[in-house]
Amino acid sequence: MKKSTKMSGSTQSPGQADEAGRQVTALEEQTARLQAILDTSVVAIVSIDEHGIIEMVNRATTDMFGWEEGSMIGRNVSIIVPPPHAEMHDGYIRAYLQTGIRKVLGHAREVMARRRDGTLFPIEITLSETRFGDHHHFTAVIRDISARKAATRELDAAMKRLTRANEYLRAVLNRLRVGTLLVDHDGMVDYFSDMCAPLLAKNESGAVHEWTDFFRVGERLQATLRDAMKTPEPARGRIQIHLPFGQEQRWFEIDIRDDIGDPSRRQVFLYDIDEIVGLRDSVRQDRYGPIIGRSDAVRSMVRMIERVASGEWTVMIEGPTGSGKELAARAIHEASPRRGGPFVAVNCAGLADSLLASQLFGHRKGAFTGAVADQQGFFEAANGGTLFLDEIGDISPQLQASLLRVLQEKEILRVGDTRPRKIDVRVLVATNLDLAAEVAAGRFRQDLLYRIRVARIAVPSLKERREDIPLLARHFMDENANQVDSAASRNISPAAMAAMVSYDWPGNIRELKAAVDYAWIHCTGDTIRPGDLPAEVLESRPVQPRRRSSDFDEKAVFMDAIARAGGNRTKAAELLGTSRATFFRRLKKLGLTS
Repeated sequence: MKKSTKMSGSTQSPGQADEAGRQVTALEEQTARLQAILDTSVVAIVSIDEHGIIEMVNRATTDMFGWEEGSMIGRNVSIIVPPPHAEMHDGYIRAYLQTGIRKVLGHAREVMARRRDGTLFPIEITLSETRFGDHHHFTAVIRDISARKAATRELDAAMKRLTRANEYLRAVLNRLRVGTLLVDHDGMVDYFSDMCAPLLAKNESGAVHEWTDFFRVGERLQATLRDAMKTPEPARGRIQIHLPFGQEQRWFEIDIRDDIGDPSRRQVFLYDIDEIVGLRDSVRQDRYGPIIGRSDAVRSMVRMIERVASGEWTVMIEGPTGSGKELAARAIHEASPRRGGPFVAVNCAGLADSLLASQLFGHRKGAFTGAVADQQGFFEAANGGTLFLDEIGDISPQLQASLLRVLQEKEILRVGDTRPRKIDVRVLVATNLDLAAEVAAGRFRQDLLYRIRVARIAVPSLKERREDIPLLARHFMDENANQVDSAASRNISPAAMAAMVSYDWPGNIRELKAAVDYAWIHCTGDTIRPGDLPAEVLESRPVQPRRRSSDFDEKAVFMDAIARAGGNRTKAAELLGTSRATFFRRLKKLGLTS
């Protein structure tokens, strides 16, 4: 029997019913397609009504919260909200519906959510509202940010570790006597350790500096440093440099390295080698004899001694009387391969030709009246070692000719002998005369001059190395203490030291030693004062003190020392032969600390 298409009480015609069925089917299909699209989303999507009842979720939601498919529909959304907000959630919705105040809608927020098993985890949720007539519907887009939170925690922990490591590294760098500069490709300093701060003329907090601001040196050294910055790392080497460090000068060794992460940047390390240089000077003093001094003039002389010591060249040592030419000659001998042989020093001044020739070359028995036996001369006595001829400019032309032959032929002829004798001697000579002027005047042979000045060393006068006077004076004081009584040590007052530093010392070191010895003898206490010094030392000063040390203008002495040191108070203390602590205490007492 054919089923009737007309139903009791229905007003729809058969065609209308079919059309409604098709619309329902189409709507169901569209809903299924939308659900399928939503199910492909990697984020959770939850739709609730105005009573908080879940109307729709996608597959990502059930997976995220641990529910079975379809089991969340019809339940209150509080099932995914942790306490205490779960109990208050419906109140939140009512408050919004009554007031219309949007607190969370449209904003991504990070909150905690609850899985079915009760575990909590962080999410990022964005809420939106849709209205159908008088009904409100809310849609939540939810992302699980557990991994992101964990990564953020790990990053924060790593940053804290890096920060602590960076602070520790900076603390270590600041404790070490190693200065560190990090320089960008434009030559600007990104970072400098505490040790580098005193190198700046002005250490302005937060200021950006060019790397050259740390190296206040001459143009020549600046050019060397700039070239090193551009030179490939393996060819750079280290650069020794003398820099103003606060109120003093210190020796540094500069090592420029490429930045590991960026070869266009540079890492500059400064090693404080001032103590090493001081120790090296001490070693040099042991090696080269009692050459005392830290001045640039003495350092230059010692460097030249090092160069000539290793060879067999004849060396001419030039310098004023009393400046220490024989000490320089002994230093050359002690640093040379001949140091195991004899060192013989001869003063050529004031001896007659016949006597000097006999002393230099020796003589045979009967060669002259009084020659009762064969006698070797200084050349033979120095065989295998070094012969030092001081004041060579005073020998006669006849003896000059004999000396030239010895230097050329490496043999000597004793006075009265006919058989030459081979010698193995290195000859060093010294003079306080201008031998070139002596040649021009016809008093010295030009060919001999060429022979003896193959290498030259200039010994500075004492007034050219005033900063060494305190060291020399202290040395001579110690010599006196050792000679008289090792426990009888004495000091030199700043005023007396200032007087010695100001004096020009025409007799050089020899005169300084005599003055210290004089002061030692005349001193009646434990400190040498201006009144104990020879009169000529005091009379040369711009401000002349009276003989009584109590009347001495100590303030003027300190101001004079500071002026001579170019404002460098550490150097001024050295000039006065006193410690920095004592120097600054006296400055404070004299009102000179500003």
